[in-house]
Amino acid sequence: MSYNERTKTGRYEARYDLRTLLDVVGAVAVVASPTAPGQISQREYDYARTRSGYADAPSGKQTAVRLKMPWRDVLALATDPTRDKDISLGQHLGDGEEEFFDASVVKAALRTVALRLGKKTLLPADYLEERTRMFERASLRRGHRSAPLLPTEGQIVRVAGSWDAALKIAGLDPRPRNKPTHQGVPIVQALELALESLGALPTQHELEIFARANGFSLAKKSGRWGDYVAQLRVSRDDWGKWTPTGLVPREQRPDYSKPVELGASFEPVRRRRHRWTHQECLDALVRLLAELSASERLTQRLYQQKARADEDLPPLSSLQRHGGFGAMLVEARKRQRRR
Repeated sequence: MSYNERTKTGRYEARYDLRTLLDVVGAVAVVASPTAPGQISQREYDYARTRSGYADAPSGKQTAVRLKMPWRDVLALATDPTRDKDISLGQHLGDGEEEFFDASVVKAALRTVALRLGKKTLLPADYLEERTRMFERASLRRGHRSAPLLPTEGQIVRVAGSWDAALKIAGLDPRPRNKPTHQGVPIVQALELALESLGALPTQHELEIFARANGFSLAKKSGRWGDYVAQLRVSRDDWGKWTPTGLVPREQRPDYSKPVELGASFEPVRRRRHRWTHQECLDALVRLLAELSASERLTQRLYQQKARADEDLPPLSSLQRHGGFGAMLVEARKRQRRR
């Protein structure tokens, strides 16, 4: 595996580890095609990410590259409940890898990186970023003959069975249990928006149409539809607002498929709805590079932290849609040098 391949792969590993990425693929595939999730195309998968609450997940193509599988094999593993994903993933990622990596190498590598970073546990992103830096320093060192003995994430998973098992082998603390959350606008809030915008209560199907038309996903439904309407009624009563007692006749119903003007009270929805263009993303990156201190290195993780705090920065998912964080960063640096 060449240095360029390591760098390219590292672009996709900052948000999800390999095992979690399979769970994300399975969740998105079910939303894209509830009846045949194992048969969807990469394009269908890409379009369904936002609807599923995983807009920042890698594209189907990037996912297949990272897992080193054909897309159909990725889907087959992610959507088959009878297969042990940890074992299957470890066995697959071992194909073609160096055979000399064993538990002692995994232990030494993880403990070395943890010591360098001053941490008691490691996320895959922490390990991979420091691994890349160590390879970069080694390649610049005069008289360098061989790279540090640091296995890839796939090799670690193959030896240990999972990332958490590898941490245990290395004697490190368990990592925080931050499972990906299914984000979305709460259903009661979406009902309020639809009612205020169009003057009529939507059905469940109409609310889903309304959400798609306005560029946001709904939070996962966890109760009866009537309970959400009752919660809406109580909330509006507290504010002295009238709520319709039922649905208007079919011939008088508004068109929920048309986008509406989102008010300031629905700021989270308004921000999600904005479609950042390639030029807007590039301009934002150039501005951010100019604002960084000399000691700061713009990694994908640092960018995500900056974007959460600055509404003038596009979300990472927008950069991925326009070619990926790494490619956009290279383009922004070239533009910055020309100024």
